[in-house]
Amino acid sequence: FDIDKMINLGVFEVAPEDFALCEFVDTSKIEIQRIVRTGLDMLRKEIE
Repeated sequence: FDIDKMINLGVFEVAPEDFALCEFVDTSKIEIQRIVRTGLDMLRKEIE
C-alpha cells in the first residue's frame, strides 16, 4: 500500500463508521467499514 497516497487522500479524516450508510445501501454488500479499518490498522503499524 502507498502511505503517501493514503495520507494525501485524507485517511486521517475518516473513521470506519463514516461508511456505515454506504455499506448498508450497497447492493453488492462490500464490507467498506472493514476495508477502511484494515487500511487504518496497516497505516498505524507502519508508522509505529
